[in-house]
Amino acid sequence: MAKKALLIGVSQYEAGLPPLAAAPKDVAAMLRVLQSPDLGAFDEVKTLIDPDLEAMQTAIDLLFQSCQKGDLGLLYFSGHGITDDSDRLYLATRRTSKDTFRSTAVSASFIQGIMRDRSYQRQHVLILDCCYSGAFAEGWLAKSADINLKPQLEVEGSVVLTSSTSTQKSYEDKEGELSLYTNYIVQGIESGAAESDGDGMISADELHEYAKRHVQSAKPAMKPEIYGIRQGIKILLAKARVDTGLEYRRLVERYAENGEISFVGQDILEVHRERWGLSDEVAIAIENEVLEPDRKRLKNLSRYQKSLERVVKQGLPIAKKILDQLKDLQDILGLRDEDISSIHQQFISVDLEPNLQTTLVSKSLLSNSLTIQEKPLIAIPKQPEPILTFNFENGINLEMVYIPSGKFTMGSPLKEKESRDNERPQIKDVNVSTFYMGKYEVTQAQWQAIMGNNPSNFKDNLQNPVEQVSWDDVQEFCKKLSQKAGREFRLPSEAEWEYACRAGTTTAYSFGNNASLLGEYAWYGANSGSKTHPVGQKKPNPWGLYDMNGNVWEWCQDSYEKYGGESDLVRKTGKAIAKENDNRYHVLRGGSWSYIARNCRSAFRDFNNARIQNSFIGFRVVCLVR
Repeated sequence: MAKKALLIGVSQYEAGLPPLAAAPKDVAAMLRVLQSPDLGAFDEVKTLIDPDLEAMQTAIDLLFQSCQKGDLGLLYFSGHGITDDSDRLYLATRRTSKDTFRSTAVSASFIQGIMRDRSYQRQHVLILDCCYSGAFAEGWLAKSADINLKPQLEVEGSVVLTSSTSTQKSYEDKEGELSLYTNYIVQGIESGAAESDGDGMISADELHEYAKRHVQSAKPAMKPEIYGIRQGIKILLAKARVDTGLEYRRLVERYAENGEISFVGQDILEVHRERWGLSDEVAIAIENEVLEPDRKRLKNLSRYQKSLERVVKQGLPIAKKILDQLKDLQDILGLRDEDISSIHQQFISVDLEPNLQTTLVSKSLLSNSLTIQEKPLIAIPKQPEPILTFNFENGINLEMVYIPSGKFTMGSPLKEKESRDNERPQIKDVNVSTFYMGKYEVTQAQWQAIMGNNPSNFKDNLQNPVEQVSWDDVQEFCKKLSQKAGREFRLPSEAEWEYACRAGTTTAYSFGNNASLLGEYAWYGANSGSKTHPVGQKKPNPWGLYDMNGNVWEWCQDSYEKYGGESDLVRKTGKAIAKENDNRYHVLRGGSWSYIARNCRSAFRDFNNARIQNSFIGFRVVCLVR
C-alpha cells in the first residue's frame, strides 16, 4: 500500500479576506511529521502554497487519481473556508475575495465528486483547518462517526477531520507558530500521545480525539468534528513513538486539571522521573506542553472578565453597542456562553435594610436583563478589638486579627455542591480557643525582613504573598519571627484555619454558596491572570481576614490524615494533628491563583510534601492570646 499526501496552505488573498500567516507554517509542520519514516512514513508528500483555482483543483485531482486500489490518499488544507447561503463550503485560493469565492475558490462538491469517483480505493483522508470546515459533510452525505449510515450513502474507507463545525470560525494561535487545530494534530503525531489503544499506531479517530480535547481546553467554543464512511475513522495515519517521554506525557495528562497538576500527581510524577531517569528540563517541557491549552483558556477567561468589569464600572444598564462588542470579544477568545456564565453574574450589592441585602444579578448581559434576588445576611459576630501590629524596620509591619473562641462543624455536608469525600464525615462541636491570625498572607516584604531573601516566583510587587516556601522553610520563619517579636508564632492548625475562614458561617464560602461571587473575595484561576496579587485587594471575610480564598495555598501545622478516625478527637480540641516520625505530608488550605472555584471552598483540603516549593503555596501565621 502506498501512502500519498497533498498539503495546501493559503496565506494571501484578495480584498476582504485577511492574510493567514500560519498557513505555510502549518504545511511545513504537517510535511515534517508525514515524511518522517518514524512517524507518518508517507511515500510521497507534495506541498502547494498560495495556489490559484486551476492549480489547486489540478493538484487535488492528481492526488486521488494517482492512488491505486488499497492506497491511502491524504488531503490537508489550511486557509480560509467560506460558506454560501445554502451552507455549501468553499476552500479559498489566493485569487479569492469575499465577493468572488463561488468562481475563484475550490468547492467542497468538486472534492466530493473526485472522492466518489475513486471510492474503490477505500483510503481517503481529509484534514481541513479552516472556518466552517464541518460544512464539508453537508454535501458529502456522510453522517457523524457514531451514527449509522444510510445504505445509499456507501462510500468506503473515507474520513474527514475538521477544525470546526459548519457554523463556526476556526482560529489561528496568536501566541504560537501554527493554527490551533493543526498544532495539536502535529503534536499528537509527533509526540505519539494521540495513540490510545496500545497498538503502536495512530488512527484517524485517535488523532481526532487528541486534537479535539486539547483544542477545546484552549478555546472551548471550538468543536472539531470527525465524519467517516464505513471504517474510515479507523484508517491508520502514523506510527506512535513509544518512549519514556511519551509515558510521562500520558501521566501528566492524567493528573492535570485546569492548567495545573494536583499535589499528589506531582509526587507521582516525581517518582516516575527518578525511575525513568528523565531530566527536569525534559519533564518541565512536557508538562508545559500538556498544560498549555488549559492555561490559554484561563487567560482568555481572565481577559473577558477584566473587560466586563471595566464596562460594569461605567454603570448599568449596558448599552447595546457595548453588549455587541462583548459578544465579539467572546467570539474572538473562543469562549462558549456557559464558560462566561459565572462571570456574567455580577458585581453590584446595596443594603436596603439592616437585615436584608439585595444583590443585582445579571441573568444575561447579552439580553441586558437584570433581576433582583433577595437573601438574608448571615448573622456574624462583631469583630472584637484589638488588632495587634508588630512593626519591623523599613516601615514593614505584621497585622494580627483577634479570632474569638467558639464551636463549629468542620468539613462539608453531602449536599454541598462539588464537595469531596476527604471533607467528610463532618466533625461536630470542634472547640477552638481564642487566637490571633494574620490579617493577610505573609508577604514577600515580611519574609525578606525576617529571612533576608525572597524565594518567590512572582517578584513584581513585595506586597504579593511570598511563595515557593516549603513547610520546613515556614517552620524556620516562625522560629525567627518569634525570636524577633518576643512572642510565639506558628502555623494555624487545620481546625483553626477552617474556623477562621468560615467566620461563623456554614456555607461553602464565607459569603454564601454562590461561587460566581468568588471573584469579589479571591484571586483564583478565572481572574488572576496566572499570577499572585498584592494581599488585601479583595473583600475580607466577616472577621476581617483577607485572601482566605485563593491567591496562594496556605500551609497548616497538621500532618495530613483523613477524617473519621482517632485524629478527630484531637481536631475537636482545635489542635494540630502531629504524626510521629512522619514529616512528609502536611495540610494545605484555601486554594490559589491557579485553581478553580471549588478548590477555594472553606472545607476544601489538600496536602503536599513538607519539602515541596512552588509558586502556588504560601502561608499566614497565628499567635496565642495572652
